[in-house]
Amino acid sequence: MDTIRNYLESLFIGVPRSNEIEKLKADLLANMEDHYHELMGEGKNEQEAIGTVISTFGSIDELLEELDVKKENPSPVTESNPASIYLSEAENYWKEYRAASLQVASGVLFTCLSFAGFLFFCSTGYAFMGVSCLIFGIALAVGFFIASGMKITRLNHFLYNRKIPEKVLAEAKEKEEAYQRSFGFSLIAGIGLCIFSLFPLFASILWYIDGSIGASGFFVTVGTGVFLIIYGSLVRHSYLQFTQSTYSW
Repeated sequence: MDTIRNYLESLFIGVPRSNEIEKLKADLLANMEDHYHELMGEGKNEQEAIGTVISTFGSIDELLEELDVKKENPSPVTESNPASIYLSEAENYWKEYRAASLQVASGVLFTCLSFAGFLFFCSTGYAFMGVSCLIFGIALAVGFFIASGMKITRLNHFLYNRKIPEKVLAEAKEKEEAYQRSFGFSLIAGIGLCIFSLFPLFASILWYIDGSIGASGFFVTVGTGVFLIIYGSLVRHSYLQFTQSTYSW
């Protein structure tokens, strides 16, 4: 609980003290504590609960604007300052970023699959099924893109201009090194599938197969390849955000 209080205090660095501000802090702390106890009741451990509460909290800028309060220039951040990133926060950041990466990659995959389904069903005489597949796939992809975009923006804003202690930096480097093999596989497999995706097109030409079938195979294969490349690259990027930040964002 001290971590949550320290984090909330760090958000109000440079904010002039007043009765309204103190009431706002008390209300925010009460909401954060309620959320923390809910997560603990769901079976999460203390670090997971704290990380989730902090990462989903967001910014107080809009609340300060409503109160017509402007921040003063904050004092320089030191490694012992409450504004430093806690390891539990970093762990939750990587977990949430991985989920957002899956959403982005899935959005691209569903876009490709929707075109593949459209071409396949239209070529077999089921135009209605093809159009339905196209509309549903694109709608699903757009939903993934919007959700992941909002999540990534929130995560990056949450960590903006905060100090990265040595302990967190060392953990990020360790995770980045451990992920190198998975990243290499996703990159090689993804590029390989993108190259192989041309085979269905050439096969449909050489063996006089319906061109729509070949194009469907192209979209399925290239979509899978791009999925692997995007997912692997974004997960790796979440670690690079720490290891290449020179301690401050």
